[in-house]
Amino acid sequence: MSGRAGIADARIDFGFIYSRLMSACGYTPAEIDEMTLHDVLGLFAYWRDYPPTHEILKCVYGVQRKPEAANPKCGYDPSGIGGLIARFPDGFVRAIEGGR
Repeated sequence: MSGRAGIADARIDFGFIYSRLMSACGYTPAEIDEMTLHDVLGLFAYWRDYPPTHEILKCVYGVQRKPEAANPKCGYDPSGIGGLIARFPDGFVRAIEGGR
């Protein structure tokens, strides 16, 4: 669960975790892959008392996240992956009954 999500959302936001570790610590994705969840949670717990500099500056200067603008190319999907995600939102492809 990311630091931005509500309690009802039990999914782990790996993009948030990787981005935070890369920006605050300078870790590479390969270095983060070698970390355990215990290591990450320990670091995040430490940051509750001693946050990284960029997060302190964000608070001092009142930086707010801008709402996401509408993507002008939102209907453009040359790979077709958007259609697959829409057909299988949970990521599981179910076998067709009848052996087709």
